[in-house]
Amino acid sequence: MAMKIFKRDFYVSQLLVASQHHRILIVTGLRKVGKSTLIKELFLPKYKEINSIQDSHIIIENISSWKKSDRTIEHLEDLFESKIQDEKEYVVFLDEIQMVYGDYPAYLREVSANKPNVLICLSGSNSHGLSTDISKAFSDSAFSVPVFPLSYKEILSIFPDYPFSLYFNYGGLPDRINRLSVNANDIPRKNYLDDILEKTYIKDIYDHDKALAPLGLDKVRNILEHFSSHITTELSIRKAIQRVCEDYQKSRSRVLTHERRDSINSAFSNLISDYEKSYLAYIFEEEKLSLCSSEEPGYKEQRKLYISDQGLLNRLSAGSDKFSENLLENLVYLELKRAGYKPKGLDLSFEKDGKRKNGQIDFVFQNNLNRKVYIQVVYNFSDLNYDREISSLDALPSGIKIIVFFEENLLIKKVPDNIFAIKIETFCKQINSLLDAE
Repeated sequence: MAMKIFKRDFYVSQLLVASQHHRILIVTGLRKVGKSTLIKELFLPKYKEINSIQDSHIIIENISSWKKSDRTIEHLEDLFESKIQDEKEYVVFLDEIQMVYGDYPAYLREVSANKPNVLICLSGSNSHGLSTDISKAFSDSAFSVPVFPLSYKEILSIFPDYPFSLYFNYGGLPDRINRLSVNANDIPRKNYLDDILEKTYIKDIYDHDKALAPLGLDKVRNILEHFSSHITTELSIRKAIQRVCEDYQKSRSRVLTHERRDSINSAFSNLISDYEKSYLAYIFEEEKLSLCSSEEPGYKEQRKLYISDQGLLNRLSAGSDKFSENLLENLVYLELKRAGYKPKGLDLSFEKDGKRKNGQIDFVFQNNLNRKVYIQVVYNFSDLNYDREISSLDALPSGIKIIVFFEENLLIKKVPDNIFAIKIETFCKQINSLLDAE
């Protein structure tokens, strides 16, 4: 069966607009998310059509196919000197650019300055350079477009009958959707995701960062599993560090030295950053807001960690007590990020019936019409959580207040009229029209 190419119109539009003002474009994102396909199969044909570019003036090079001895700045120089023959418009796409040895950002910035007729497109990430490393290396001299796994809407554009349950549980990595039958049992799906986790994502991080050596490759995955099972907070991170130290002591039957403990702590700090730089996970900030008359409004930052694909989260957190809740909250976060919003969490204190109450709002952000949007994610309501979830939303100032839930049969109580309740499948299909409504 021929591989389907998914429409990624949102990213193509971003690249086309950016190409009018920038001469270096970088596509970043999780490995296997379709960055190369986006450039080669979707963006370049459109750019070629709009700018009437000759085929001979479109140069595509995959650095990973070069001999190791050719992965040098000198060879890169030879490529530009030999291929750029006139003043007409050229496009040069360098895939897996991180495999070039030496200061390739400095050289490409020089090319961009001296050859304004050349549009340079870059992509790539592995243990030689994680995705955000490549982007940051160019600072403000390039435009970066982050690419996410497929949204449910993007999948439906090719497979209109694709079940939402598969998307919810197994995510949007293009290869997984293309290669595995909708009717396949769960075993090949899980095997595929476990394989890509261990042999691609986690290995890239481990090989990239030598500071992780004290943890070992298995521990890098185990830590991520722990984080994923809890939609991690700072407290979870500290507990995970403590557990690693305790496990080490038990396995060696000796007390951990201060130096060893410091080494493990340092590795943990690096690991959190590496998860984010590889686009395997997103670090999420939480603010504190007090609406109590006796307290000054204040803010705190508390990091949480969301996984960049539902299928990966499924394999990392399977067996967790809050498995379904984690998947739901993770998906809402991804949909908001993918749509271009910048969500934060809100730790809230307010007064009700003369008493101080505490609550949490899962996501708060400004929509495209500059209105505040508050979203509460609730897998199912119960007598225990109903008042807590509703009270927190009710206490907030005016804005769009939304509860996202899983299925109607789990919504056991009526939601007040000033709060909009929506099923997650509908939320994924209609996110922009819902959140940017007047």
